[in-house]
Amino acid sequence: MPKYDKYHPDYGRLYPEIQMRPDVLSVLKKSDRKMEYMEVDIKQERFSYDPEGKVANLLPGREDSYDRLMEEEHRQFSIDEPTPETVMLHEEELWLLRTALLQLTAEEKALIDALFYQELTEREYAQQLGISQKGVNKRRHKVLAKLRKIIKT
Repeated sequence: MPKYDKYHPDYGRLYPEIQMRPDVLSVLKKSDRKMEYMEVDIKQERFSYDPEGKVANLLPGREDSYDRLMEEEHRQFSIDEPTPETVMLHEEELWLLRTALLQLTAEEKALIDALFYQELTEREYAQQLGISQKGVNKRRHKVLAKLRKIIKT
């Protein structure tokens, strides 16, 4: 008497109303084999043997548990990469800043360009304009306050 289990059932007994033709039986067996593969074969580690019967290597299961991932410090997603939400928020902030910069006067734009894009110091920019560093600092604070106000509204 053959032994039947979950993956090798007696189809005639399970489906008495169906005529067990070879093509139907083949489909049922393939389906059960796929189910066995997904539920058992992928999850289990196996040993691969060389021709002399000695263990050659261990084939790990392809399903990982949380504990195993933490032990081996695997990371599916890089922590260093920004999330899509972060990228979108950053792009939106840049867009708001660009639109706010368009509303500045030519002098204010020149100050922003010199200090933030050309990376000049306040002292260097003050020398170019022929004014004091303190004057440039006051202008910078006024322009940044104006930009904040434009962006918030």
